[in-house]
Amino acid sequence: MNTFEKFRTLLSQRQGCLLIRTLLLLAVLFLASPVTHSWASTTITSKTISVSENWTLAGSPYQVSGAVTVNLGATLTIDPGVVVTVNAGGFYIYGNLDRKSVG
Repeated sequence: MNTFEKFRTLLSQRQGCLLIRTLLLLAVLFLASPVTHSWASTTITSKTISVSENWTLAGSPYQVSGAVTVNLGATLTIDPGVVVTVNAGGFYIYGNLDRKSVG
């Protein structure tokens, strides 16, 4: 084995060790950090909206698992990009539903 091949072998071994060390460090940091989520989620089991309300990206996704009633005189406004998932129940609109769109 010539000098170049020895150097290349040594370099690849060092790179492999460096990669393994980096991965281990990242795993330790990941496991040691507290589990927090930067996203929110709003669960609605059943709700009557009598005063106008706005569903925003900050509370998205909205998980609906019951009846959502918008009373006469009230408006439910859903901002662009908000995700609403209806697992059970549904919407009963006697007032207004305003789904804002982009553009």
